[in-house]
Amino acid sequence: MDLTTNQIIAAVVSSIVILKMIIMFFLPNTSFKKFLSIYDNININIVYYIYSIIGSLVFYYIYSSSNFSLSDMLAISFPILLIVGGAMLKMIGNEKTSKIFNKYDNFNNLFKDLWLYILLWIMVAIMTLKEIFF
Repeated sequence: MDLTTNQIIAAVVSSIVILKMIIMFFLPNTSFKKFLSIYDNININIVYYIYSIIGSLVFYYIYSSSNFSLSDMLAISFPILLIVGGAMLKMIGNEKTSKIFNKYDNFNNLFKDLWLYILLWIMVAIMTLKEIFF
């Protein structure tokens, strides 16, 4: 059985999701406490940059090695973006969300923290619009 790159990536992601869910359901208290302790000992900024870079590389690799256009990839990933965004909002909650954004006095402060994320989204949006209309 010859698998494409997209199938390999999808199989790895699916396996990780299923494994995490099995661990969470069969060892809920143990896995939850270990999960939280992992985040106590890491630098969130480093993880942010690592996730952004790896995500960009995987995005580019899938784009360059498959027949998907940028508009296809963006349309396919949009529902996942909504699901993850909804889950994050549910975890943070209304009161904490406003407190999180209160630490930013203006857009410049927000941009300093999220410049890579914002830049990547702008690049993908411009490239997708260019692909669609030009």
